Amino acid sequence: MVLIPQARPSYRKVIVQTNSTLTEVFMKIGILTIASFIISLSMPVAFSGTQLEFDKVDLKNFTLDYRDSKGVASFEKLEAQVGDFSLSFKDYQIDLQKEEGKILFQKEDTSLLIDQIQGSVLDSVTILSLNNASLYVEPEARFKFHMDGGEFELGDGVQSLGQVSMECKSERGRNGDVLSFLRPCFTLGQLSIPYLNISDFSKGTMAEVFPIEEIENQDFKEEIKKLKGPDSLKEIKLFVANNRYKLSLKTKFILNLKLKMEGKAEYQEEQNRIVFTVEKAKIGFFSVRKRILKEIQKAGIKNVQVFGYNIIINL
Repeated sequence: MVLIPQARPSYRKVIVQTNSTLTEVFMKIGILTIASFIISLSMPVAFSGTQLEFDKVDLKNFTLDYRDSKGVASFEKLEAQVGDFSLSFKDYQIDLQKEEGKILFQKEDTSLLIDQIQGSVLDSVTILSLNNASLYVEPEARFKFHMDGGEFELGDGVQSLGQVSMECKSERGRNGDVLSFLRPCFTLGQLSIPYLNISDFSKGTMAEVFPIEEIENQDFKEEIKKLKGPDSLKEIKLFVANNRYKLSLKTKFILNLKLKMEGKAEYQEEQNRIVFTVEKAKIGFFSVRKRILKEIQKAGIKNVQVFGYNIIINL
């Protein structure tokens, strides 16, 4: 048995400032909260001492461009049921800015401040671009996400990727809190990405994950020196069923290589994190489990830790 350090829940304080009427305040709180939740993809939000609840979210043509601690998010359509309020918005745009462990969302005379983001996904991302994303959520029942492409930076270098499709399903429960969209993904979920381009800054790291000289027992030093590492990862597929996952992807680094990983996947709600236990990681018959864990640890991503054979992602 491997013991994983327990962390305290990191509920983030939300402060809303406005000069609008009471009705406008509630409408803008709803839309800004949902927008911030979509951008971060996971965030427990405590508002006035309680967690917000929603019945569904339907988002169309969501676009985000965030870099240098500033960004703009927009969408064509959003329909949602949040608490007792039915929300419907079209052609909406939000400005966002991150500074000193906080992130601020603004729309006209209303602002939403999310505090205490240190060590979270919001804290780790330095560049994030999403193109034509759509999202449909029914708490505890269904999560469906698709986008045409995008780019991101979590460590060194900007990685770009093609179409992303993700869908999760489970039986509906009674709770509709902000985090409940994650739970179906650990009952039955799948993620598909056709390609992810690797930046020059990250090629060396990827070369360590794919040790072709050891795999093939041949000398490829000159080729490795010239190429530095693989240019892209292709056919990335992640499948999760009943807290077990299987991951596969392909790349060409001098040779055609295929990586397969599997193990346990657990969403720890109280600690606000996801834990992937790497039980197997192979290229053909060659194990790369220790290499992968080592390189993830060396990457120094703020919200990602490695403990034993566990990859801990703080949300």
